[in-house]
Amino acid sequence: IGVRLVGSEMCIRDRTWIVIQKNDTLYVTIRCGDIVQLPAEDRSNFWLFNKDSLISCIKNKLKKSQISKVEFVCTMHFGDFKEKKLFLYSEKDVNENINLLNNIFLNVKKIIDCDIVSNKADEIENIDHHFSTLIKAKNVILDQGGFSSVVSILRSPFLT
Repeated sequence: IGVRLVGSEMCIRDRTWIVIQKNDTLYVTIRCGDIVQLPAEDRSNFWLFNKDSLISCIKNKLKKSQISKVEFVCTMHFGDFKEKKLFLYSEKDVNENINLLNNIFLNVKKIIDCDIVSNKADEIENIDHHFSTLIKAKNVILDQGGFSSVVSILRSPFLT
């Protein structure tokens, strides 16, 4: 399982490389960060708190496609609305996110034989690559949130 934690800042720049999506890879976005600060009733739509639904979606994709790899793109975002003291960054919240993610990854490992690889060196540098991959990839499961919403909108012309 490829794990990439990426920041919320996105800059689409001209690149000389071409993004090649792998048809045997399932790309899954997971919204992380300040959502751990949401009230319990507002959390249930996010994969981070709805592991069973995510696992069910992954199982369905595995049945329908020849997938040999699951790659997660985890967007760690904190709103830092300092005026109202909302959605502020904290190491405690980052650690809670990491614990929730690890729980998801271990459950995914039970349904698809794979290694769990954390690639923290990949964090911000390759956000454009991940963004482009998600837009054009054949097998994608998107979470809630702004990043996934933009990906969903931009994917629609490629799905026809």
